[in-house]
Amino acid sequence: MSGARAWLEIMRISNAPTVVSNAIAGAVLGAVAIDRTSAVAMHDPRWIVVLAPLFSYLGGMVLNDAFDAATDARERPARPIPSGRISRRAAFTVGAVLLLAGVGCAATSGSTAAIVFTGLLGVIVVLYNAIHSRTAASIALLAVCRALAAFIPMLVFANDFEKIATSGVLIHPTMLAGWTLALSFLARGEVAHVDGASRLCPSCGQPIVPNAFICSACGWTSNAAATTLRPTLQNHTRAPIAIAIVVGIVAAFVFMLPQVFMPPQVFMLPQGGVTFDRVSELHRALSASLVGALFAGFLVVQVRRHARGQIGTPAFVGFLIAMLAAIDVIALIAVGQWLAIACLACVAATLVFQRRIAGS
Repeated sequence: MSGARAWLEIMRISNAPTVVSNAIAGAVLGAVAIDRTSAVAMHDPRWIVVLAPLFSYLGGMVLNDAFDAATDARERPARPIPSGRISRRAAFTVGAVLLLAGVGCAATSGSTAAIVFTGLLGVIVVLYNAIHSRTAASIALLAVCRALAAFIPMLVFANDFEKIATSGVLIHPTMLAGWTLALSFLARGEVAHVDGASRLCPSCGQPIVPNAFICSACGWTSNAAATTLRPTLQNHTRAPIAIAIVVGIVAAFVFMLPQVFMPPQVFMLPQGGVTFDRVSELHRALSASLVGALFAGFLVVQVRRHARGQIGTPAFVGFLIAMLAAIDVIALIAVGQWLAIACLACVAATLVFQRRIAGS
């Protein structure tokens, strides 16, 4: 059982629902780019492409620990490789296999473009893991990876790049990239205080770096961190938190604007002639705006808790990762697609899973 948990930890499995959500939203928006009134059939064999970004993500997470084994041995000895629960060689092997599995899923979808872009995603994943410890600019690669998680299924279901480019759906992967850029900047500021005797985390039971205030395995924060780390956390995270809030709120409403100002949908009447469904368009925009406002309020609450030291930076970063799926919810509500419910379930699943396995 401990071996299985080690693999779940190294894959950051708690964040995987956000990738699935991004892929689902991308697929639906790809179909919408072709026909705004269409709904993707659940039995459509092209859904296999959703697994391409997922396997690429899992492979990237495993390779991240494999590349960072030496650093984790010093700073996060509870991680699977430094603790001896997974060998570095096994991590490299499994990571490579997962990336290849992603390309295989793209090939099964029948789209040459999906194969090419999934292969590109794998290359970017490896490049990021190889250089991220040497340059902060590498977070741009993470942003591209997250955008591709939605763009690849979008390509498969639209099968027409011109339609994708002119329909406005590219706003969605752009939002994902912007949000990822902001939270990745924040994640690089994660801190932990080290000295003294070791102990087990009261939340997940994993060993904590001696006298650390934050558990590197699950993000649990001791009460002492609220006063000792608060100034440091505030200094390192004020700017990226502001960026995250601005990107999130602006992105949510920018996506709604095309729905309001786009030409209204035309319907044929049985007796001949046409009617314009402008009311439906406004209803979708208002619904998406309301959901966006709710998520923005939730974000503000978490920002305040973090600033007060009530939650640590790893847990806060995990929350921001979960909000990537919230962007999908807003996008699908804006185009009137019921699979927004599936994306909302991914938000909930990510937050629940992060209680057991750290997302950051």
